[in-house]
Amino acid sequence: MIIQSSKAHKQKGATLVVSLVILTMVTVLGIASMRNSNLELKMAASARDHSVAFQNAESALRIVEESISQITQDQVENACTNAAGCFDATCTNGLCFDGVFSSNMAASECELSSSGQRPKQMWKDKTIWETTGLHGNIVLPGSSDDTVTNTVGYLIEFLCFALPEGQSADQARSDGYPLFRITVRAEGEAGRSTSMLQSVYRGTKLYALVGS
Repeated sequence: MIIQSSKAHKQKGATLVVSLVILTMVTVLGIASMRNSNLELKMAASARDHSVAFQNAESALRIVEESISQITQDQVENACTNAAGCFDATCTNGLCFDGVFSSNMAASECELSSSGQRPKQMWKDKTIWETTGLHGNIVLPGSSDDTVTNTVGYLIEFLCFALPEGQSADQARSDGYPLFRITVRAEGEAGRSTSMLQSVYRGTKLYALVGS
């Protein structure tokens, strides 16, 4: 005759329940760990993409600054017919000027607004950056693969002239150094980040103007 203990009967299946609880906890911890790893991986990728975008913007800014010396006086005049490109209100090829300046004006007579309103800051116009032909482009090599290239957009806004040291606008002298605001916009290789850099650059060439 076999007699079973009631105590043993009550404990039947307890091991299975404990095992399931432990398995659930381990699974939850594993999922949380995977999510943290994925998040850290995305953060690292975004940080790298931001760094690439910033470096590309910085390189493009230096290239544009070096090209300023090649800009001629007639390119910034309202009656410009220069084949290399004219500075105008449409920002064609990234050359912008919404002002008044002609060959018979003194440097100090140059105006930054053709409408008499507050001068436009064209780099803030989203349409210019999104429309082909309304901004210039510089192609830079990729950071890790020679077959990959990065295209950086840029704008050069003509800001009239800085008079030579010791001269004031009241003197209305005819000589002036051209001023430009340069804005570059670069994206990372993975498209996770966008970087914009800007500088105000004074040309090294002193333009001898006709004005009175």
